[in-house]
Amino acid sequence: DLGRSLQIGFNRPADGESYNRTTVDLNITTNKNTLCYYQINDADYQTSLENAAQTRHFRQNAIHVSKEGTNTVKVTCYFGEEQAEASSNFIIDLSPPERPTITHDNVTRYTDRLTASWTAQDNLSGIGHYEIAIGSASSIQDILDWTDVGRDTSRTVHGLNLSDGSRYYWFVRATDRVGWHGPMAVSTGIRIDTALPVENNTPSCHDGIRNQGEADIDCGGYLCSACHINSSCSDDNDCLSGN
Repeated sequence: DLGRSLQIGFNRPADGESYNRTTVDLNITTNKNTLCYYQINDADYQTSLENAAQTRHFRQNAIHVSKEGTNTVKVTCYFGEEQAEASSNFIIDLSPPERPTITHDNVTRYTDRLTASWTAQDNLSGIGHYEIAIGSASSIQDILDWTDVGRDTSRTVHGLNLSDGSRYYWFVRATDRVGWHGPMAVSTGIRIDTALPVENNTPSCHDGIRNQGEADIDCGGYLCSACHINSSCSDDNDCLSGN
């Protein structure tokens, strides 16, 4: 290694990594026994890094970072007259996602299914997953208990036993990639009207029916998004897995 130029490898924080706290652990590896220093966000001073028994592994635990959002840690190492620099950008996320927005039809003729879509924003670490539920009132989840749907932003729930003339409500909440839970959203409700003419339900990718050339219910084909695992696929393009 002495014949090679001085090199620095970042172990932590990895570039783009997110944290839900204001302290991060710094861990780097060099190819020579060097002196190394770090600085956060272009601070006007450098702090020396601990060398783990001259093993070329350097670490500094629980570095305090006060700024929420994107931060940069820069490491500078010296070996004789050689100097090398490396940096890593990481995110401090102390805020939960925003309350989701839920969209669905106001009325449906079906008593065995409900369809809705939703979206939420998290401008720091991003949305990790959504949970959904359905209730017969805007305060209870008695039709479908809380269910993790990953990062899906729409769902048709089948196998329901809904009453004509009743209204049913969707509940959605988001969790970001560092574990912060956002506030719950409640929809305005979907009314069941079995007298609604079938022809008034225009085929779509959210109608809970396999139609308009779909490979499976509301997915695949020329118009709809790719199908999830365990769905039917007419060809590779119909499936998220690609096969």
